[in-house]
Amino acid sequence: MEAACAVFCAQVNARPHRVTRRPPVELLAEEQARLHPLPAAPYTLAFGATRTVGVQSPMVTFDHAQYWVPHTLAGQVVWVRAHGEQIIVVHVGPHGPVEVARHARTSPGRPRVEAAHFPPQPEGPLARTPRPRTPDEAAFLALGDGAALWLTEAAAAGTSRIRAKMAHAVALAKLGDPAKVNWALGHAAVSGRFAEADLAAILAHQHTIRAGASHQAGEDASLAKGPPAGPGSTRARRHPPKRVRAGEPGRHPAPPPLDAGLEALLRRMRLPHIRRVAPEVLATAKAQRWEPAEVLRVLLAEEVAGRDRSALATRRAHAGFPTGKTFDAWDETASSIPAPTQQALRTLEWVGRRENLVVCGPSGTGKTFLLEALGQTAVQAGMRVAWFTLEALGVLVRCHRADDTVTKAVARILRADLIVVDDIGLLPVSPDAAEGLYRLVDAAYEKRSVAVSSNLHPAGFDELMPKTLTTATVDRLLHHAHLCQTSGESVRLAPATTGARAVPLRRQP
Repeated sequence: MEAACAVFCAQVNARPHRVTRRPPVELLAEEQARLHPLPAAPYTLAFGATRTVGVQSPMVTFDHAQYWVPHTLAGQVVWVRAHGEQIIVVHVGPHGPVEVARHARTSPGRPRVEAAHFPPQPEGPLARTPRPRTPDEAAFLALGDGAALWLTEAAAAGTSRIRAKMAHAVALAKLGDPAKVNWALGHAAVSGRFAEADLAAILAHQHTIRAGASHQAGEDASLAKGPPAGPGSTRARRHPPKRVRAGEPGRHPAPPPLDAGLEALLRRMRLPHIRRVAPEVLATAKAQRWEPAEVLRVLLAEEVAGRDRSALATRRAHAGFPTGKTFDAWDETASSIPAPTQQALRTLEWVGRRENLVVCGPSGTGKTFLLEALGQTAVQAGMRVAWFTLEALGVLVRCHRADDTVTKAVARILRADLIVVDDIGLLPVSPDAAEGLYRLVDAAYEKRSVAVSSNLHPAGFDELMPKTLTTATVDRLLHHAHLCQTSGESVRLAPATTGARAVPLRRQP
């Protein structure tokens, strides 16, 4: 098919065109000098950033976190990008770009690993035969099949101080019966017992059983003596070796604590988040042979992330939200505000432009819910929010009028990027509250964003406040403002009248 298409194109391009009276081949030859040639490799900007796969461990680092890729790409260059909560790895080879890995986003110190990226393993975990490289290893493996099984399973479980434990087993074999030590090693491998004193405890228990009372045969025990537990024994097949899997809670050994001097330095430098994660990160770095720069990068990234979390909690606490509602519980279809308007407000562009927001409508139509959810979104975006009721503004004015510091108090409020005044019109407005609202709106005019919720339209504020003060307040409030009117039934009253959310009372016996 390709050959036939090539022949057809050659015939068509060689015929003179009826408009230009020249063959397209000649025109193409003249224009090639002015055409921009395409590169041999594809345009890879959409693939993300380049990373070189590690040779010892086939992984790449992206946003301070590590992700594994197929082992066949060790030492090669790949492209990594973020797509939502997923990390996509692409490799550009002879056949073009190919997606080689896709992981869920993770945090520093917790690499994402996929079993399919590892090289193929031998058939069965017990088929590996350890080969000694030193005289000490040869003396340990000479004890028997139980020693070989212990070494295989201990290495697979990530046991620490293996050489010291092997030397201890050889010393016990010299002091006692090597066959018993070999049996105890096999039993420890099958049971997943690789701690310091496990071998001695198993030997002591076996000695107590043999020297003490007799036991009866049953489904789990037999009076017949058999060979030591080894790779081909029935006991090994009946009780498969226990593996410690990475990430299982309670199965990982606790990382060693920090040095006292290092912990004192971290306390003095006020780095609490590094001090919290340093033991785990240092243990992981030692096990995976991280570069020193990578260890420093992970620790600093964790400190920055921890400070961001603390700053978010501080901003949320200083905002003084009434209930803590967010858009996670917001039903966009239940609100009478048009959906495009809701989406535009959630972008918070109006806060960046120092514009105001007025939400008015009957009680129970979601005014406070919307303002609080917008405030929570602003806090998560790194902005500062201040939440007030009209009565709280009146109290503030009364408290600071005694020493004539009302202006300073309002200036402190203006440190926030978004100021919310909730529920105007529910109660009679005192002169102090009216003055506080005017002072706040006047000071924030074209400097900060003010969001207001009210049961009345701003044109009816003269029913609550003196007309002169109302005119000045509303004039500054509605200039550069977004006005949203809500309608419909109360979301609280309708379920209450129908009993939809009522829990029936139970009669006491």
